[in-house]
Amino acid sequence: GGVIAIAAVILSFLAYNKYIVEPKEKEAADELAFPKRYFEEAQNTTAAVDSLYNLSLNGADGKYGLIDIADNYGGTKAGNLAKYMSGIAFLKTGDYESAIKYLSDFTSDDEMLAALALGNIGDAFTEINQLEDALKYYVDAANIKDNNFTSPLYLNKAGQVAMQLGKFGDAETYFSRIKNSFPASEEAKNIDIFIQRAQLAKK
Repeated sequence: GGVIAIAAVILSFLAYNKYIVEPKEKEAADELAFPKRYFEEAQNTTAAVDSLYNLSLNGADGKYGLIDIADNYGGTKAGNLAKYMSGIAFLKTGDYESAIKYLSDFTSDDEMLAALALGNIGDAFTEINQLEDALKYYVDAANIKDNNFTSPLYLNKAGQVAMQLGKFGDAETYFSRIKNSFPASEEAKNIDIFIQRAQLAKK
């Protein structure tokens, strides 16, 4: 009886994946193709960017936009990616509260993408002058996985915000970490200037 019960559970799981999950994933991926085109175009042009982001968010011609896909297919990979793209689109068009909402709902096993999501939440908090929150997200983004792109990028942003908050010792720590751990990064080129500013402000 126990063996039969276990077999029934396994078969139910396999059937659920084949007949429910897989078709839903394909449907979501097909729906994402339309808004993704406008999102990518907005990322690669300087003309009518807001219009392109709005098209990607809201859809057109009966096609779903990113918001619809995130809301209706949130449990799929495409739906999850739509949350990230929605967050970026809202950030670029100045709707910072919505950017924070959608980026916070996004999850990823990809450490680079996860760091970018956290860092962009930090950017949104910076825009609405919630600097303590911004600092937290920048530090979290920098610490997800050491690499020469996101780590120094968000350590630098953390340092700049820490300076604004009067946390000069913390700022010096963030800037010094860029110098010592990521000397080949773009942010390291003028880092000594920022370290000195933090040291002087601390005195």
